[in-house]
Amino acid sequence: MGVKIVRITGLVVLLVASLLSFAPPVSAAAPSWLAVPIPGTEGYQLGPSGVDIRDLAVASDGAAIYAAPGDSIADRFVFKSDDAGVSWVAQPVYIAADLVAVAPDNADVAAVARKIVPSVYFTINGGITWRSLGAISSTSGNFVDTIHDIAISEAADGAHYLAVAGEEVGGVGNVWYCEIDGDHPQWQEAGVLPGFAATRAVRALAFSPDFPEDNVLVAVAETVDNLVGLQVFSFTAQAWNIQAGFAGYPVTLLGYGAIGQPASASIALSPEYAGDEEDSRLAFVGLTVNGDEAASGVYRIRDTTCEPLVTGINVHSITFDGDVLLAAAYDSNTVYRSTNPLGRTPTLRPNFSMKGPGGENRVVIARAGDVVAAGTSGDESAFALSTDGGLTFNDVSLIDTELSRLSDVAVSGDGGTLYLASDDGDDFSLWRNKPSWQRVLSQTDTAGYIVRLAPDEPEVIYLAEKGGEKIYRSPDGGDREWSVGICPLNVQDLAVESSRVAYALSAEGKVTRTRSAGSKWDTAVATELDEDTGHMLVSGGTDILLAGSSDGYVAYSMDGGSSWKEITQRLPGETGRVQVIPDKDFASNKMIYAASDSPGRKVMRWQIGTSIGWTDIFRNNMNDGIYGLAVEDNALYALTYNPGAMQSKLWRCCLPATVSLSSAKWESSGTNAATDASDAYVAFNASPQALKSSSGGKLWAIKTNGVNRLYRVDDVMTELALQAPDDGYVVAVNRVTGIAQDIKFVWKRAFDATEYELSIAMDEEFKVPIARITVTSDDSTVSLFAGPQAEGAARLSLSAGMTYYWRVRVTEPLFRISSEPRAFHVGSLGVTPPVVIIERPPPPVISVPPSPPLTIPFPPIELPPQTPPPEVVILPAPEPPPPAMPGYFWAIIAAGVIIVLTVVVYILVTFIDRFLILWLRRSRYRWSRWRRKRFEAKYEKQPLPAADSLEQIEDFLKQVTWTMDGPLHLFDAISYPQTVWAKKKDDCDGFAVLAAALLHQWQPETNPVLITAMLRPVRKSHTVCAFNVPGAGLWFFDNYTLRRGRYRAYADIAAEVQGKARVVCWDVVDPDTLQTLEFHIASQ
Repeated sequence: MGVKIVRITGLVVLLVASLLSFAPPVSAAAPSWLAVPIPGTEGYQLGPSGVDIRDLAVASDGAAIYAAPGDSIADRFVFKSDDAGVSWVAQPVYIAADLVAVAPDNADVAAVARKIVPSVYFTINGGITWRSLGAISSTSGNFVDTIHDIAISEAADGAHYLAVAGEEVGGVGNVWYCEIDGDHPQWQEAGVLPGFAATRAVRALAFSPDFPEDNVLVAVAETVDNLVGLQVFSFTAQAWNIQAGFAGYPVTLLGYGAIGQPASASIALSPEYAGDEEDSRLAFVGLTVNGDEAASGVYRIRDTTCEPLVTGINVHSITFDGDVLLAAAYDSNTVYRSTNPLGRTPTLRPNFSMKGPGGENRVVIARAGDVVAAGTSGDESAFALSTDGGLTFNDVSLIDTELSRLSDVAVSGDGGTLYLASDDGDDFSLWRNKPSWQRVLSQTDTAGYIVRLAPDEPEVIYLAEKGGEKIYRSPDGGDREWSVGICPLNVQDLAVESSRVAYALSAEGKVTRTRSAGSKWDTAVATELDEDTGHMLVSGGTDILLAGSSDGYVAYSMDGGSSWKEITQRLPGETGRVQVIPDKDFASNKMIYAASDSPGRKVMRWQIGTSIGWTDIFRNNMNDGIYGLAVEDNALYALTYNPGAMQSKLWRCCLPATVSLSSAKWESSGTNAATDASDAYVAFNASPQALKSSSGGKLWAIKTNGVNRLYRVDDVMTELALQAPDDGYVVAVNRVTGIAQDIKFVWKRAFDATEYELSIAMDEEFKVPIARITVTSDDSTVSLFAGPQAEGAARLSLSAGMTYYWRVRVTEPLFRISSEPRAFHVGSLGVTPPVVIIERPPPPVISVPPSPPLTIPFPPIELPPQTPPPEVVILPAPEPPPPAMPGYFWAIIAAGVIIVLTVVVYILVTFIDRFLILWLRRSRYRWSRWRRKRFEAKYEKQPLPAADSLEQIEDFLKQVTWTMDGPLHLFDAISYPQTVWAKKKDDCDGFAVLAAALLHQWQPETNPVLITAMLRPVRKSHTVCAFNVPGAGLWFFDNYTLRRGRYRAYADIAAEVQGKARVVCWDVVDPDTLQTLEFHIASQ
């Protein structure tokens, strides 16, 4: 009986549920502010505070990844991802794991190890459980002191081998291994087997990719003689090196200084490596040697032949896929890449500027399918992915940062891409959502940024440090390229006109413009706003700028910031910080809207060239301060914040260009205690602009109090339900009159809507409307007849055979909930076929009385007096003295000589100065170009050496001997850089042009130029090569010496070259074309 009751109860539940499922839906609620998901701790996109990624292991499928955090966090976890690092699960383990390894053929077989307190655990079920392998010791009774590396083999005869490299107590290197698939795994000591070369430590090891066939293990070890070598172990022979049949092994890679000590080593074997085939034994070793950086680098070993690919860089990890070699740095976050590692002269180049994985150092790198995975340590460390083979990285997860302060948000026009600027008070991050969040830029020791996008080009990003001078730019959404320029102003706000044109406003009220994507900036121009009152800046289109002050004024420029005019009338009663924005149709109507953050004020309108006073378009006063304005789809939005109530409110006005104080209809939607689940207060008051918009009526704002969040509200939603007519409905046409019937439009009321707009158009995008009809109703079902017979605005002229489109949107209250569009078709006016008459025999004659007359109604188709001269008395002359040459006569002669000499010198100096100016401006580069073509053509195509660093460029320049080309010095020609390199001698201009060529070949974004200063005395004249260093201003090469400094402009470098000499003139020249970029004559 109990069973029956359960069944009947279950049936009742199902029936009730089915009835409820058919209940009419609750009417849609008014759209409200909703939190947009941003990077957080869910799935460990943001890692635990302080987390490092000490090691990575990637399974062969590229999806399963293990990450070891070591003791960087308090919890003893190993992180595992099954979706290529997008999200992670923390797996408890009994040790603070520094090392991790995974079997190449089974993602569930993995191991972890602790370095300093040596212990090893393994799993065969993907980390659900971890088992200890017990203490590791040698046959001499010594226990392991330090573990440096671990590795797991592919299964051979069903068994996976786990190998451990390290050193025993007492500083003796050793290798241990065991089978981990058995019931009772036991450690075996390999360092006591025949052929093992005595070592001080074994630093790295790797199983052969052909292990099931060759049973080979490769190890990197250091000896007591300060040598690093490569050794090979055969599991089959149970021996090492030559004893196992590997002639020439161990292979010595390098020797290092007496005070040196290897700190890190890694091995990458060729995918084609086979221990039993000499020709296939190809390996790469990356090394960091503390105390002997010259020994650090990457080494290539072809069987028993070792060659250094690059030295002088500290390498922490390395990977090779058969074509491309990647080497990750030990003491920075740089990843080096070589596409010709097997060539005669292989080159390694660093990742793109500012596009290494986030973090400070100890980069671990691995292949994960078609992408490259990297993990880092130090401040802002992260797990990062590269989809272009290691050229650029974006941080994806386990990111060591806090989004404790959101400083700005930027949204693409379609709302499909978001950029979010955040910092933790010290370090800055830029996040991009497209469609998921990734960190595309990370900078330490800097904070408080604003972000702007180029109109219609959302991939062009400008970033400005508020109150600073740095401006970053990316042309590709932050994926690959970042450049940094130095603005001549401390930035208060930034406005972007196009991909290459942007403007910066300072708090002092000045504006500067760049027309070169931020690499150069024009001289700042005052906006006519009061000094120290610059607050915000916005672009209204090509050459159109609007600036708001912090004391109630607006200024504008119609010529790209070259000149400004202030609207002399302050916003009525306003003393606060102004928000200003142009109308959607500013190009034709020249209207702007402005308001301030002073409570109790209004929203005002001004028409440039017409208005003589501000027009009030808000009926009363707003109780709150306004922190943002936006215009979208003929609607004006104002975002307010009330510091008393600590809540925010969004106001909207339709058609603001035509409304007046009396006619304006404003509606609002505010935040409340329930908006943020963890905070009863919501402050949308980010400065300088708190409100952003995107198409479709989407508005965006940042909550700045408490836990910062990103919020969005949709002013247009597709939730209004249409009922009739159906999509594709055909409207009947009267065949006699040719007039279409009226159409009954029916829809359901949306929440508490009281006013709607019915739009009918001839196209799907509603660009050719034929009617916009306002419908007032608070009924649950709203209906309207519209057509040729209707009255007022509902009377339409519909053409037969045409298709029309219609939709409805809510206009009262604020939010414009909108329906999906539908179509209807007006039927064609058909032709009535003729009547067919069939002759029949006449019927019988029947007399019928005459019918009454039938009438068928048809429709109506002056000078003062001269003073007498004084009387002059001439006394007799005294007797002349005896003949003699008076002393003053000699003085006159001497003075005359001095005057003559002075004049001569002045003429000569003036002539020389004029000659120097003429030579530098007119003759030098024409002469150089002619001489290059006439005498140096044979050198032009010769290759230059490839440099991978500034230090290497210095080394190349030191190979050139400074030689004065005759007495003319700077009056000779500037040679091709290839000529200078081939001859290995030249004067200062040779050094400069060679340095420029090497810089451009290495990093084109450094934009090297030649700077020549003509000085007096002439022998002091000099040429240098100046170039841009991202984040550090300008540096220059002075002959072969690199001069570092934070020079802000070329003039600073010219002054440095000048020293105590007198400058006559100086210029800046393109080193390739020898075209003059700048020319300056010193003021006298």
